[in-house]
Amino acid sequence: MKRKIQSLLAVIALMLLFCSLNVFAADKTVELKNKQIYDSSIQTKTDGMVYHKITIPSNGYILVAGTSYNQYGNLYGLNVEFLNSKRTKLRKSTDYLNAENNIVQYYGVKRGTYYLRVRTYTSGNDYQLCYQFTKINEKSGTKKSKAVSLKKKKTVKGLMVAGEKGNKVDWYKIKLTKKTKVRIRLDGATCGSIQLQVIPASTKVRLYNAYINVNQDAKVLSFNKKLSAGTYYIKITRSASNKYTSGAYAVKWY
Repeated sequence: MKRKIQSLLAVIALMLLFCSLNVFAADKTVELKNKQIYDSSIQTKTDGMVYHKITIPSNGYILVAGTSYNQYGNLYGLNVEFLNSKRTKLRKSTDYLNAENNIVQYYGVKRGTYYLRVRTYTSGNDYQLCYQFTKINEKSGTKKSKAVSLKKKKTVKGLMVAGEKGNKVDWYKIKLTKKTKVRIRLDGATCGSIQLQVIPASTKVRLYNAYINVNQDAKVLSFNKKLSAGTYYIKITRSASNKYTSGAYAVKWY
């Protein structure tokens, strides 16, 4: 009788172990709204992965910020993965967030559903996560012959949407009626680098080092001499056609 009880207790203990593993290793999906802060310390605990579901109303980009912290209030970084509606990764690797050091991530998005995945079992810390959506009305040309004209001192915004082909090109153009000193500013809010290149329509005009690359910064492309009258194309691409790059940009010439 004693052996039977011991055997039964052993079976029950084994069952409880498997049950606890199933409970704590289970993945969880939660809805994360625009500008809402998710705090894991006030949520049901899980040792699995947490999928933060994001619903995007229109084309634009999101800024994602987050941090992890321990029981003593010490702040650390947070690793996240950006996924599409089928929960397929849109980045080659995880992205790092650290709110204390102003390290954030930007992603270009279109209308639909996305997920931010956090692997909670990689750390015993709690975490906070949020995002902010900004709508962008892009009006770039899809090819050189359809390049959109840029007016002087007028800022135009564009998108590199996550999940699209890496060789996507946005075309713009400026027209000079006389020799003009030209500066072109490119602001990037991207994960990964994007490139701006200036291409003269005339084969008689040659420009050297007529390109700049930006990520989460801004740069100005300037020329030592005035540019001759004519048309100049502005080509904006993902640097090295990296399909994992996405986000938004702003371009202006003056």
